[in-house]
Amino acid sequence: PYVRNISFGRIRYEQSFGRAFATASRTLSKPDVIVLAEPSLFFSGPVRRYARKNGIPLIVDILDLWPEMFAVAAPKLLRPLVP
Repeated sequence: PYVRNISFGRIRYEQSFGRAFATASRTLSKPDVIVLAEPSLFFSGPVRRYARKNGIPLIVDILDLWPEMFAVAAPKLLRPLVP
């Protein structure tokens, strides 16, 4: 439902996913543990609240994008200079 990784479309999609999870979680059977890989700012909140409310251990796998983020954030003209 979104075209580019950095876009308002992606933000809207992730917010929608978070709301859908919050709604669906009311009827889910409780898991023993939740593993949240590469969490989004927009749907990690509902998952975290669900885990806390139900006493479910939450494991968060966070990827460090350093220094790769510079290649993405740099203007196209300067990207060849980024290691």
